[in-house]
Amino acid sequence: MKQFRALVMSGVFFTASFFTESSSAQMQNPVLTDSAINSVEFIGIQDDMLVFELHLENVLQKGMILSILDENGTLLFSEKIEKTNFARRYKIPKTFNKIRFDVRGKQQIMNESFDIIYKVEEKFEVSKAL
Repeated sequence: MKQFRALVMSGVFFTASFFTESSSAQMQNPVLTDSAINSVEFIGIQDDMLVFELHLENVLQKGMILSILDENGTLLFSEKIEKTNFARRYKIPKTFNKIRFDVRGKQQIMNESFDIIYKVEEKFEVSKAL
């Protein structure tokens, strides 16, 4: 007698691609110019939330505003940054298709966007019973 068994595994995979725009129009001395020092990075998933880390160093202006927005431009979080060097992690629910981080002073300084794509993979395995 032949028996077959099927194993179905599904998982949700997260991929993030980001696009960086730094605007220095009408600025003689751009405030955030080194993207290696001033950046937003996707760290991973923790407690079923997306984790991003913001790094700002050697900021010349004080009193900048960080805004985190969704794909519709809806404000999710806002915070005033008054430190010259700043690093913080942010947990964001996995319910969004796009997340945008804006850091602004008198003019836009840094804008980083992350496209969030969820993929479900299904794997079948069929083996002959012994």
